[in-house]
Amino acid sequence: MSLLEVRNLKHKFRDGTEALRGVSFKVNSGDFIILAGKNGSGKTVLIRHLNGLYIPSEGEIFFEGKPIHKQIKWVRQNIGMVFQDADSQIVSQTVWNDTAFGPENLRLPKADIEKRVSNALLAVGMMELKDHSPHNLSGGEKRKLAIAGILAMDPRIIILDEPFTNLDYTGIIDILGQIVKLHKSGHTIICVTHEIEKVLYHSNRLIIMDRGLIAEDTLPEKGIFNTHKYGITPPMEEREGIEIVRDMTWLK
Repeated sequence: MSLLEVRNLKHKFRDGTEALRGVSFKVNSGDFIILAGKNGSGKTVLIRHLNGLYIPSEGEIFFEGKPIHKQIKWVRQNIGMVFQDADSQIVSQTVWNDTAFGPENLRLPKADIEKRVSNALLAVGMMELKDHSPHNLSGGEKRKLAIAGILAMDPRIIILDEPFTNLDYTGIIDILGQIVKLHKSGHTIICVTHEIEKVLYHSNRLIIMDRGLIAEDTLPEKGIFNTHKYGITPPMEEREGIEIVRDMTWLK
């Protein structure tokens, strides 16, 4: 049984725009999926359905075989989302309290909350900043804080929406390292990005969206040769081939 299954998902906005026109796919435990597509292709609308932030016009989503609308609280514990704008996820005055926000809402015992928060901050290398104001952090640190807040919920799936946006080289390498570590520790990853070369080495699936539909769902080493058809910048010259990517050791 798939961990997550999307069946014939459609979404029409009030102005009549069809953002999703019948999307179906499965996510298996341990997947590292790149979700790509040009602006307006429907990828952001899609991921906001996966943990119940949006309600579909038609279709259904299943988590562990059960419809998500019947278990929204459980789903949101198990499908964590790191938004493109990390500031939008800051809710508290200190790094520690911000990370604790989710577990506190679950009404967990204090000892469990402290353990989860401590483990999450250690995992992203933010423990030394636990008493700092989140608003004074760098862009990369804010994104790591957002990841820590998700980790503290102990999710099965982590969705990252354009995780490298507005980061410098050091920030990109740092966040990439965090994503890879999350995957290696057992989390299923869905990474929405137009910068596919940064995560290509680590992924096992490339899903390309186009005009509200899934145009490609394939192995990354096959899909990269078709990205230009959908308005996505290829990660390399096609003639150079996938072996160039496999040799880019800085991605490992």
